[in-house]
Amino acid sequence: MEVIPPAPDWAVADQPNYMQAYGSRLRTQGYSILPIMPGTKKPGRFDTNEGWVSMSDWARYLDHPATAWETSTWSSWPGCGVGVLCGAPKGGEGVILIDIDVLDHEVSSAVQSVIEQSLGKSPAIRIGKWPKAGVVYRVDEQWRKIDRKPIEVLGLGQQFLAYATHPDTKKAYDWVLEQLVNIPLASLPLVTEAAVREAVEDALEHVPDEMKPIRLATSDGEPVQRSSAGQRGTDEAVVAALGFIPNPELSWDDWNRIGMAAWAATEGSQAGFAAFDEWSQQSVRYDARETLSRWRHYRTSPPTQIGAGTLYELAGRHGWVPAAEVALNPSKRPEGVDISVLMERGARVAEPATVVAIAAATQPERAPMLPAAAPAEARSIPKADAAAFPREWLETTSLVGDIVRYVLSTSIRPQPTFALFNALCALGAVYGRRYRSKWFDTRCNMMCVVIAGPGGGKDHSRKAIKRLMTDAGLAHLIAGDSYTSGVAIIKVLAEFPSRVAHMDEMGLFLQSIAMKNASPHQRGVIKTLLEVFSSSGGTFHGQEYASSEQDRIDIINPNFNLFGSTTPKSLVPAMSRSMADNGTMSRLLLVPSLDDYPEPQAPSGDGAPSAELIAKLSTSWHIQPVGAGNIANQQNIKESRQTLIDVIWADGVMEQYKALEDVVTERGRAERYVWTRCAELTIKIAMIEAIALNPVQPVITPAIFAMAWRLVRWCLDYSERLMSEEVAENETEANQRGAAIITAMLVVTLA
Repeated sequence: MEVIPPAPDWAVADQPNYMQAYGSRLRTQGYSILPIMPGTKKPGRFDTNEGWVSMSDWARYLDHPATAWETSTWSSWPGCGVGVLCGAPKGGEGVILIDIDVLDHEVSSAVQSVIEQSLGKSPAIRIGKWPKAGVVYRVDEQWRKIDRKPIEVLGLGQQFLAYATHPDTKKAYDWVLEQLVNIPLASLPLVTEAAVREAVEDALEHVPDEMKPIRLATSDGEPVQRSSAGQRGTDEAVVAALGFIPNPELSWDDWNRIGMAAWAATEGSQAGFAAFDEWSQQSVRYDARETLSRWRHYRTSPPTQIGAGTLYELAGRHGWVPAAEVALNPSKRPEGVDISVLMERGARVAEPATVVAIAAATQPERAPMLPAAAPAEARSIPKADAAAFPREWLETTSLVGDIVRYVLSTSIRPQPTFALFNALCALGAVYGRRYRSKWFDTRCNMMCVVIAGPGGGKDHSRKAIKRLMTDAGLAHLIAGDSYTSGVAIIKVLAEFPSRVAHMDEMGLFLQSIAMKNASPHQRGVIKTLLEVFSSSGGTFHGQEYASSEQDRIDIINPNFNLFGSTTPKSLVPAMSRSMADNGTMSRLLLVPSLDDYPEPQAPSGDGAPSAELIAKLSTSWHIQPVGAGNIANQQNIKESRQTLIDVIWADGVMEQYKALEDVVTERGRAERYVWTRCAELTIKIAMIEAIALNPVQPVITPAIFAMAWRLVRWCLDYSERLMSEEVAENETEANQRGAAIITAMLVVTLA
């Protein structure tokens, strides 16, 4: 029996006894009910000596519903809430609750609408913390929960609060259509598990990616698998491994899986808990009490199919290479073995790190024996030169500045560089195929990746920009957030040739396509991005097919803008010298944050853009060249030529451009390839700023060109420093890990 600390004063004092008011009536309507401890969401019982304590056997009330005597007893307990058990009792009917855990009213309403259309309209809709909602349906079969967060279906073995005080709002739960006590269980719509699963998947399509929790996955995107081998590890290795496993905002299931692995690996040691607790604190969802409670729970039901092997595999996929002196398995310590010769010989073997992790995961006896070749401490990723950032971009009076200020004012953790480049990419889509530079026929398409640690505020600018574009009637310019092939990108542009895509976890994506076993479809994404980028001023000629039924797709002036985001730990392992050689790094601007974790602020308003800002963006989209129609504003016209508005260069800009080309030539001769397209990128950004100031007669002035060059130089300085410091080390580590494969084989053989 777990004793719960005394409930807060508000939880009992002056709070209605919900069980007394509603318990018997719910029983009569056919629901299986439970007593709920005040101020919590947990079933409990009241002891006159100890106060409220947890009820560990509450699940029995599903097949053996509470009697009238029990309900009467519960009604005498102070502040007692009422819970309803989920699932169907054997041979009978019960309920499920579809929990919509979304704090965006429009998204929550859209999800509810899809569920109602698929499963029928339920009169039982519960609101706790608006606009989150729970919808109750009837079932006649036993099945457990469906976890597709932010949508979760509570099933067999779970319960929900029907009448109680919400711990966060301090207000009573509300039934918005009809009180549950007035709804007989038999009158609720009857649903099946298959129908519910299908409805949930359909509803998820209406949930933006930034509202979906990050799933625990390896760096190649695959979910981490349970390992029945290598349960026991060493405390020092577990601590080191946890330091490499990201935990920005994982779901409860993923967090619990890591907890089980850490407990099994350390056999519940104090050091193991300390490491798990410190790792848990990385998440904004951290709860010290819940963390300790789960750790103690593992002792009552020890994990049997997960342990150190799982932690080592996952950490290895995120860049961990344990030091040679760190023992991974307490029963197999490589002592007294001279492996220096093999290490030296193996250093010439250039196998990727993933081979090591895969070998460890597929060989039970060797799982804990991950090879060691380098210190386990994480390298310090280069930081941005915040002092050199051209802050005039945050103060410009153009539409660029207006959008940046809107994004920053509505953010909890404002990230100026992210807001700026998201605005540039969005306007690149708005202006693309309608404007060109008077010189060189340059267009406005942009590709950039912003870089910050987990929880550093990467998501807000993406969400704010999408909202602004949607409110301005430009939702059709927003492309999908992920792509499985280059053909998918072409298909998106064929539907509408000017788009902006927001891709999260770009580092993991780049890692996946860099793997030796990556499919041709995956590798085709980067190839297509580069080709489309270079075709913005001409025609992209698509792939020819052998089948006469599949036509080649040609697109005139394709304008694909990419705003990606990633963490440093995900990006660095994906970088290679070939990314500079093939032109990827010269086209892709890497944008660091000025501060990985800026001071939080209270966002202004409800996050909605002002009517003035919406009008400015909408107006800029509808501007036409004088005396000509602009078919770029029409959808599905990928093969039509456009009448374009010229962006004029003012006096003095050409001289600035020639000086910049001299810089490009000088650095190109020194094989500093990230600078190859710096002049082109400068023109693109200068064009966007000029149009944002005057979309009717845009002019690039010397001041605008200089401002654009300072911004591009700031990004490329960071890219070059990252490439020079990290890529060389990555390639060296690849050789070391190849050597480590041979080392591991020898150690295991001798052990």
